[in-house]
Amino acid sequence: METFGKLLSQFLTLIAIAFFFYAAYEGVMGDGGSTSVFTGVGVLVLVLIGSYFIDKFTHVY
Repeated sequence: METFGKLLSQFLTLIAIAFFFYAAYEGVMGDGGSTSVFTGVGVLVLVLIGSYFIDKFTHVY
């Protein structure tokens, strides 16, 4: 269970980082504006918090 939790956490973090880069690129170079950048930052922060709790939950059990 601990290995699966770590893999899931790392996969979600990788996807969130990729989404952040996409949102930041759209916000700066595209028509997204600052809303797109803030959305990317929000998703990244939420996934990092979620992955922290996944790590803690799988480490306990």
